[in-house]
Amino acid sequence: MLIIGAGDAGAMLLREIERYHIANRQVVGFIDDDKNKTGKILLGVKVLGTRNELVKIASEKGIDEIIIAMPSVKGKEIKAIINICKETKLQTYNFTGTI
Repeated sequence: MLIIGAGDAGAMLLREIERYHIANRQVVGFIDDDKNKTGKILLGVKVLGTRNELVKIASEKGIDEIIIAMPSVKGKEIKAIINICKETKLQTYNFTGTI
């Protein structure tokens, strides 16, 4: 799976996945629009790129799930991210549930 958002919420989500869902899910990487984070490691997981690279990264990495961990992003911005996620045709989750 990929986590969109390499901030505090993304880090918290990664910890929870590793603690409770390790047998079922593996976080392959983060996606974040801050280009300065690309290539950095957050809790042992690499920031692979920005939302503009999401479709390509998901395909290359064999991703089957995406979780959006950006609780402060609202409105047009979150809709734009959701639309990019829909292009992947992968199961996508937000804090409020399935998209």
